[in-house]
Amino acid sequence: MTPPTLYYKSTGPQGESNYGKGRWNLPTQAEDGSWIPGAWRIAYGKKIIPCQTGIHACRREDLVHWLGEKIWAFELAGEELVTENNKVVNRKGRLLFPLAWDVDIARAWVDDTREQFNWPPVDWKSPYWASRAERPSALPSVWTTNRLFDYLEGRIQP
Repeated sequence: MTPPTLYYKSTGPQGESNYGKGRWNLPTQAEDGSWIPGAWRIAYGKKIIPCQTGIHACRREDLVHWLGEKIWAFELAGEELVTENNKVVNRKGRLLFPLAWDVDIARAWVDDTREQFNWPPVDWKSPYWASRAERPSALPSVWTTNRLFDYLEGRIQP
């Protein structure tokens, strides 16, 4: 059996949908350290329409556009996978396990990205960055995405 394609989903701290309604059932960690996925969420209706109906997620290269307080590995299922711009949509989805992501990692990644592109220093006390510390949206690029996953997968520590 082929493993499912891994997608990503960002939520609020307790699984609250950032761009939709409701709350996701969170995965639980077993005694052996493995993760038990959350319950499937199913979209009912006649047709999957991005930004209107269906279960939305993103691919690795899209994640810089969809950062939130929590980032999860995500599984989609169904026969109607629709890809549009920086999102994918299908009939069913569930959270699989959390990725390493918090305010400290977000700030380290933003500072790292800023240095790479020679941007001015970030004033983390400004109202702009205070409201975006959990959702920094840097310019998408191969470097930015790869560096983001270096942080998410623990290869770089803040």
